[in-house]
Amino acid sequence: MKANDVDEITKFSLLKRRSDLSWARFAEHWHGTHARVLQRAGHAEYNADYVQNHFSHPAGSADRRHFDGAAQMRQRPDSRVTAGFQEDSRYLEQVRPDEALFLDVAASVVLFTKSTHHVGPTRDGCKLMIFGRWHPDLGPVAGEAMLRDWMRRLLAQGPAGALTSLTHHVVLEGATRGLATTAFDDVNRPAEHFDVVVEMRSALARDRMTLHDALLADWPAAIDRDAAFLTFSDEKRIY
Repeated sequence: MKANDVDEITKFSLLKRRSDLSWARFAEHWHGTHARVLQRAGHAEYNADYVQNHFSHPAGSADRRHFDGAAQMRQRPDSRVTAGFQEDSRYLEQVRPDEALFLDVAASVVLFTKSTHHVGPTRDGCKLMIFGRWHPDLGPVAGEAMLRDWMRRLLAQGPAGALTSLTHHVVLEGATRGLATTAFDDVNRPAEHFDVVVEMRSALARDRMTLHDALLADWPAAIDRDAAFLTFSDEKRIY
C-alpha cells in the first residue's frame, strides 16, 4: 500500500523516555511543556487532531520494555508522509531541542498508517492498544484479512458488549522511520518496527482488564505475539 493511495493518514510517534527520567517526569513534560512547544511551532497546520497516549502496563507485564507513550495524529489532507511537520524548519528549530530534554530520540519510532473503524470511532471509555507485526507466515494482505475476521468474531462472540470503539491501523509500505531522521530508507528503518496498530475502548475501567485477559486467551493469529506489545492508554487530547 502506497502513501499517496490513501485519503486519510494517521501518524503514530512511539516515544521512549530518557533513561535518567522517571515515567512521571516524562509524562509531565510531554503533556505540559512539549504540547505547548508543538502548538507554538505550527503543529496543527499539519494535523487535524493530536492525542497523547500515556502508556500503562499490567503488573508484571514483559511489555514494559517497549515504549512509554505514543503521539497519535490524523494528518490533514495536504500533509503527506514526505512533506509533514518534521520537514518544517520550525520543528528543527523549536521542537527538536525540547525533545532532547525528555526523550530517547534515537529509540523513538514514527509510523504512518491507514485507519479502518469497526466500532465508533469515539473517544469515550478506557483504551487498550496492540502494536504488532504480521505473523511470519503472512503477508500484509493475508494478515489484514485474517485480522478483520478475528475482529468480526470478537464483536460477535467475545466481550463485544464492553466495546465502545474498535479500530485497526495498517502501517503504510515504506512509511516507518526513527524520530531522529526524516528519511525513509533501509538505513534509517528502526530495529523496532510494526505492521499494524489495534485500538479498543471499553466503557468502564474494569472492562479493560476483561478485554486484556480475553486478548491473551484468544490472541489474533494474524499478529506475531512475540513481536507485539499490548498496553493500556491514558489518552489525553491536546486539540
